[in-house]
Amino acid sequence: MPNVKLASEQCATCIFRPGSPIDLEELRKHWGEYGHQTCHQFRIKGQRNKPDVWCRGFWNNEAPEEFKAFVQACGLVEIVEQRGE
Repeated sequence: MPNVKLASEQCATCIFRPGSPIDLEELRKHWGEYGHQTCHQFRIKGQRNKPDVWCRGFWNNEAPEEFKAFVQACGLVEIVEQRGE
């Protein structure tokens, strides 16, 4: 069973988009405790009871390449489609 549920694409309001006002240095402190950033778009769309879905922007920009290669090679990544509502 996959351990990493990953958003299928980076959403239009992603904190990793160019020009985002989010302070990534502050968020990096949070990642040290939790290991990743969840996708806020899934929470906005009322999917609070769903398992945490990793932010595609985090995966593309911050997740260590070695980690990504390992979990993909082990089949531990599940791509989750975002639903428009």
